[in-house]
Amino acid sequence: IEVKTRTSLLYGSPAEAVDMKKQRHIRNAARYFLSRYNREWDSLNFQVIEISIGHITGLEL
Repeated sequence: IEVKTRTSLLYGSPAEAVDMKKQRHIRNAARYFLSRYNREWDSLNFQVIEISIGHITGLEL
């Protein structure tokens, strides 16, 4: 799971930050991990969680 956060959309949405270069990096890291531990590749999927934060004036818990 890749989590991306933005406080504004000035540079695009959070999900847009996961470009092809980043996807390749994640895929290559997964391939290395799977080959190192003798695991299968076919059952994997990757998810992106997109968080947009607007102007926060106060927070109460």
